[in-house]
Amino acid sequence: MGREWGMRDVVRSLLVVTSVFLFSKSDLKSWERADLQQVTSSVVLGRGAIPKPPSRTEVNDPTAVREGGDTFAEVRSSADSVTQKKPRYEVFVIVGPPGSGKGLLSSALCQVRRDFHASVGEILRSLEHDSPLYKEHGRVIETGGLIPDKVMFRVLENRISEKEEEGVLSPRKQAIWLDGIPRTLEQARQIQEDFDVKSVILLEVDNDGVLLERLTSRGGISGRIDDQDRAVLAKRIEIYRSSVQGILGEFKKPIIRVNADQDPILVLKEILDKASDQLVKRD
Repeated sequence: MGREWGMRDVVRSLLVVTSVFLFSKSDLKSWERADLQQVTSSVVLGRGAIPKPPSRTEVNDPTAVREGGDTFAEVRSSADSVTQKKPRYEVFVIVGPPGSGKGLLSSALCQVRRDFHASVGEILRSLEHDSPLYKEHGRVIETGGLIPDKVMFRVLENRISEKEEEGVLSPRKQAIWLDGIPRTLEQARQIQEDFDVKSVILLEVDNDGVLLERLTSRGGISGRIDDQDRAVLAKRIEIYRSSVQGILGEFKKPIIRVNADQDPILVLKEILDKASDQLVKRD
């Protein structure tokens, strides 16, 4: 027979249950999380007295020294670090005009490195046509136009979450190849906030005629609506050329420039030659 529970045991158990519940609340303030941790460790683990909550002065003045010698800012920082354990994904950003081979080359490199290819265009085109997102932006998606930045990132984040839930994607095991994003300055900034950018690879094709031939040929095979109208294609290329330099200027990483106006095998070889330091996985 085990020993009978005393009042202290009951209190400990209640605190454990309460801490699990409160830690799950996204709107819980940092200082509340911090003090809850201290309370739990103090009573449940028997580590001393329960700390008192911060005063209004301490909340308003992060430099105020709390009982025990810690400032409120230090307590808050400690609590925030606990809630940010998930590592960021490493990403390779592959940039180029429509028809430069971004999807083909990203897929090939992902196969070699066992990474995840995130083609935002393909993700958007795979949306159910009766979904609210497609109903609102379907016309823009089918013609290869620009959809709002927030929508782009929501779609990307949803796909990453799906793959994580399926158990096929983890930031500890794979990098992500971003294809089709960024297309705006804000997207370039957001990528650097959300991910650890390993490299930015620019596929260069100066001849618009080459791009148009590639795209119309692809459209005939794939049936993609946005690859069949040469006027629409020319407009997409024009939009890309007018914005790409500004987008590249947002990245802190050096740009790796690759001549994509050659056989895909030679393009792949050039990427491997120029970006080998970033591409080789190291434990």
